[in-house]
Amino acid sequence: MKIEFRVVRKIEDINTFKKVITKFNSLNRDYFYYKSNTGRYSFLAFDFIAHDISGLNQPIEFLTDLAAKNNIMRDDMSLPPHPLAFAFYPFDEVSSDEWSDFNSSILIPKYVIYEFQGKHYLLSSVFDAETTECSDELSLILIEENQSIPELSELSFSVLKEKLSNSKESHLKKLYHAKDLLENSELEKIVLARKIDIENLKEPDWGNVFDRMQNQENAHRFIIQRNSSVFFGSSPELLFAFRNGKVFTEALAGTIDKETTVESLNEKEKTLQNSAKDLQEQNIVSEYIVSKLSQFTANLSFDKIPRARSTNNLLHLRTRILANGITLNQIPDLFRSLFPTPAVCGVPMEISKQKISEIENFERGLYSGAIGWSDSKNGISFFVPLRCGLYKDGTLSIYSGGGIVSASVPENEFRETVIKALSFLSLLTDEN
Repeated sequence: MKIEFRVVRKIEDINTFKKVITKFNSLNRDYFYYKSNTGRYSFLAFDFIAHDISGLNQPIEFLTDLAAKNNIMRDDMSLPPHPLAFAFYPFDEVSSDEWSDFNSSILIPKYVIYEFQGKHYLLSSVFDAETTECSDELSLILIEENQSIPELSELSFSVLKEKLSNSKESHLKKLYHAKDLLENSELEKIVLARKIDIENLKEPDWGNVFDRMQNQENAHRFIIQRNSSVFFGSSPELLFAFRNGKVFTEALAGTIDKETTVESLNEKEKTLQNSAKDLQEQNIVSEYIVSKLSQFTANLSFDKIPRARSTNNLLHLRTRILANGITLNQIPDLFRSLFPTPAVCGVPMEISKQKISEIENFERGLYSGAIGWSDSKNGISFFVPLRCGLYKDGTLSIYSGGGIVSASVPENEFRETVIKALSFLSLLTDEN
């Protein structure tokens, strides 16, 4: 299959994304909004064709095949690559109704609104008549008054903190159980997550969520609407990005909160970089990724000493890893080698995943899974959805987890899940 997009028109309205997102949410119209962790580009893809790949190949093979056959954007090569098709990989097998709206593995958009360096473009993969209709519809959306939905006023930090406190004892039991597993099995690391449900909530004002996302630091920002569900968040973690024979990835594991003044932020970074527990966790993840990539190429480079990576509320240890000499046909096997990484699962992966299923007692779905796309310049990118939540039928499900190693202190690990959950909540409220 070959998918060709072209630039239909340039859009001058600087509030394009916010207006279209607000309108599409009110219509329950499917879309995928994404802003890169560098802030270099954004896109809003919509009007999807769900592609049935059963009996054909897997989603990653589909994306790889697409990347091999497409080398487009010939009409404006100055634009960076835009997405052609999306793949969704849940962390675990999905069987519940909760994640049923995200059971399509491949989505191909008819239209993409693409933003680069402050300029917006409408891209189309359809015939002229349909393109004109979409362009006219977009013009109407951009000129009409914003009909904002009432904000999620019931949700507050105090409500979430109460929910988190109510489940503290049960999660601590799971954390101590995980510590016992580490001491009495071949497990080196396991990542345990929590799911916090807040029910009977009004629809969020997605325009306000969009605004708050713009202030997130070093994060993959996303809002994905499918039927009656919205999956959204601000994740710090890249799975990998492939282009021109190079794979860039990272290990992101150690964590500390930034409850401090700007003047003492350097001290926080030093504390993190000298933490035995966080360094142990970081080394497990980085060594695992390097060992997996070394099966595909000997041309590897990586940070010998992890650096501190800042997000809005947290500091993480980060090890940058670059693999050279990777071919496109290696990408499917490389994906399966890296996913899921020890940053969201554990080591060994198979045992960790089995124990996670037994201990957590809920489906993670796309949380800690992988979301990626093939682009117009032969590239493939995947990020890991963390700091995220699912809103469906008046219920907001918030997901938060942390890695457990032999040096972990369960009480500290519990506190980390609270901090991460509150970080996600900053997308929904201005409370501090």
